[in-house]
Amino acid sequence: MALPRSTWAEYVEVPEGVIGQDTAGRLWDILWMARNAVARSADGSELLFQLHVRNTNRRGTPPLVTLKAVCGPGDSGEPVSTIMRPEED
Repeated sequence: MALPRSTWAEYVEVPEGVIGQDTAGRLWDILWMARNAVARSADGSELLFQLHVRNTNRRGTPPLVTLKAVCGPGDSGEPVSTIMRPEED
């Protein structure tokens, strides 16, 4: 499993001052939602999934964000799943 630095910074790292969040929990949420999307998908090497990510202390439901999971070959030909923003390659 891999996440580009930009995805990690925006969705896994907790912005300074945001309460009730931690890096491990945010990473777990992303991996769990990706896992569920894979289990629901019929086939394919790319899929989109959504989850709520809290980056502020604003009350209410956090914004829904869309991420993309892509499976492809790693450096040695092994399968690697990468989770990124939909516009990333």
